[in-house]
Amino acid sequence: MRLTPPPPVIGERDGFTKENDLFGLSEFGERLANRVCSLDEPLVLVLDGPWGSGKSTFIRQWAGLLRQRGVPTIVFDAFANDHQEDAFIALASEVAALAEATAEKDEDSLADYKEKAKKVGRVLLPLAVKASVRAATLGVLSAEDLEDVKEFLAPSASDLGAVAEQLVEERLTRAQADRDALEAFRSSLEDLARSLAEAESSKVSESAGDDNGAKQGDDTEAGPAGPLVFIIDELDRCRPPFALNLLERVK
Repeated sequence: MRLTPPPPVIGERDGFTKENDLFGLSEFGERLANRVCSLDEPLVLVLDGPWGSGKSTFIRQWAGLLRQRGVPTIVFDAFANDHQEDAFIALASEVAALAEATAEKDEDSLADYKEKAKKVGRVLLPLAVKASVRAATLGVLSAEDLEDVKEFLAPSASDLGAVAEQLVEERLTRAQADRDALEAFRSSLEDLARSLAEAESSKVSESAGDDNGAKQGDDTEAGPAGPLVFIIDELDRCRPPFALNLLERVK
């Protein structure tokens, strides 16, 4: 026996239909899609509403509408993924999975994205490891401390002042390397997003040409490529620490 009605069946490319638009939000969905598809810069939008107002249903319908228009779209369930300690890998893997599933995927952009993501993962990993190391050493040492001092434990390292200066220098160098890794990842993500958008736009144009009786090889031009849209649902239901971490990683 169900205590709640079953959710409406909405396919990945259904969009808004008479059967599934229970909340009458198709007009709002069209306006929002028009606004998003006209963007030429990164932007974060927030969709807010009381419990039961149909946000998740709207998101699934809206994602389908975007896909119909040739916009590469990802829907990420934060509540289903809040068992993870750090959200970066979960977010980055969704983009990679979408790229892998694209028939006309850009192998070079995808390989570069994965490589840059691995480097960012190494930058972020110590944040999670640090807490466990501190707990294991009763707060005396952190993972950073252990990494920094491990090569200075030899008997010849007697000059503590010189050791301290070298530690500071290495941390300064590492901080710059971390910033470089993050910037390189952002650039790689932009390239991959552009490639995905162009591939999706081309596919939709070809499909429209086929529906109109056009043959393969006709001069059917693709429409302007839209952005990569990453939709995060159930943010208000997941663990508060994960919700905060998720927002930080999006930034």
